[in-house]
Amino acid sequence: MIKLTKSKLNNKGMTTVEILVSFILIALISSSLFTTVSNYSMKRHLESSKLAINTYKNLVTKEIQDDFIKIGVTSASVQTFKNGNADIYVADVDLANHEKRRLIVSRQLTNDYFKEPSEPIRDYDDEFHIYYGKPNSSTCVMTDYNQCKSGLIESSPFPSLGYGYRQKQAGETERPDQKIQDLRITNVNFTVNNNILTIFIGFYHVDLSTKYAINIVTPINYQN
Repeated sequence: MIKLTKSKLNNKGMTTVEILVSFILIALISSSLFTTVSNYSMKRHLESSKLAINTYKNLVTKEIQDDFIKIGVTSASVQTFKNGNADIYVADVDLANHEKRRLIVSRQLTNDYFKEPSEPIRDYDDEFHIYYGKPNSSTCVMTDYNQCKSGLIESSPFPSLGYGYRQKQAGETERPDQKIQDLRITNVNFTVNNNILTIFIGFYHVDLSTKYAINIVTPINYQN
């Protein structure tokens, strides 16, 4: 008679090497998934930022051009002055329908992330505004900025697309914590030359390679 015997089971479990290999595989898969999700999130953030900048730029441009181009400009003057820590750019325009329009750009630009040692530490944050509309006052003087922008509307607030803080650098005795916006108004130029009014407002985003700008050029007294 043949005697059947049960096969012995391997009850040793997983070895240390097998556990280590499993952890390594899990770590590699997790790292790959994290990188993929992170890249996708960054791409979505950048695309969202581009859309916000373009939308803002187009809205402001259309509002101004509807007056300057469609109605016509008969005279224009520009000026620049300081209001506290902000640079103020003003364009006063007379339209062909005998109405007035005023455009104001307020740019308070703090130090960049890497300032030159010779630059003073600016103890204020980035702050940007663009106002446009029919002013309550016929003239704008630097001694009364609130009166200058009275009657104007900031129809669409300047986009806030993230920010950072500048860290203390070697040789600085106090810790600066100025808030630096990711999207900044980097340069502004209002000019009247040869009966041409030029409005240029340049934007820069720290994570985007493309530069953006509101760029309006309109003739003065073109019909005459």
